[in-house]
Amino acid sequence: MPVQRRHFHVTPASNLPSILMQGLLPRTGPRSRALGEPRPAIYLFDTADEAADAVASWLGDALPAGEPLALIAVTLDPAFPLTTGVEWERIALLPIPPHALTVIATDF
Repeated sequence: MPVQRRHFHVTPASNLPSILMQGLLPRTGPRSRALGEPRPAIYLFDTADEAADAVASWLGDALPAGEPLALIAVTLDPAFPLTTGVEWERIALLPIPPHALTVIATDF
């Protein structure tokens, strides 16, 4: 049996109800537009430590100040297509269903 891949996604905690109902959906939100991202996507980290490093630096600067953040573990089948952005980032262009998501923290 193929080993599933585990990645991590950071989002404002206020997004959790929608995410847990609909899953993660590729979008071009305000941060993506500000960074010049060319297409709707979902951005994932390979490890929780990489997500924490991003929140402590560039990602934390880009997210709303004072809003609690959630860390979501994303468990994907090996066949689920991901591309690589920068070294620490994986990009999904397809929706990720709710059953693949586990909330790790709501005060990340």
